[in-house]
Amino acid sequence: MKATIAAASAVGGFSAMMWSFAGATPTPGSTEAVARSLGIVTLIVGTLMTMNYLYALLLVRKLRRGEGVIAKWTVSSAGFDSFRRVEKTRTKRKNNWRMPRGDWRSGLPVIFGANAVLVGDSYFLLRSRGLSRFYNVRIETDTVSSVEFAMCLTVLSAGSQGGTVRYRGHLRVPISTLASVEAARVVSHFRQNIAS
Repeated sequence: MKATIAAASAVGGFSAMMWSFAGATPTPGSTEAVARSLGIVTLIVGTLMTMNYLYALLLVRKLRRGEGVIAKWTVSSAGFDSFRRVEKTRTKRKNNWRMPRGDWRSGLPVIFGANAVLVGDSYFLLRSRGLSRFYNVRIETDTVSSVEFAMCLTVLSAGSQGGTVRYRGHLRVPISTLASVEAARVVSHFRQNIAS
């Protein structure tokens, strides 16, 4: 859906750009000049977003086919409801994952790849280096246990001062009651990523 919306934006940008070229050379500030500028920007951004979403879709399909999977489990519907209730009551270390509101009647599927996790329909890239990275991973024991990643997002600021700003957060993924061995494997794998 997101890829379709981004592609539609790119097509709209292309149409606006082509319309601006149909007439005489536009004067600065004219409708044609604005359409040309906005059309070019929308075309570029829409195209890049479309490519990004299609690439993410390719990675999701690979995980669902079992390619590069290091662990997977299914959290029961009741277990996910309990996890969601606990997460809503947290006042500190809030979860970066915006959990879906609907019920997962057949259970919430969790698939970990070598550098990503697919939780239901949400895909998260997990890298130990870069601007968006995790710097710690552990098992959080609560009503429903979870694999917890301590995350850091570094934003490069512009302007005369320059510099960087770091935002810290957490990503918690529920663990099935039958998947303690798989969860331990996930933690071990990602701790090795930090060490290397």
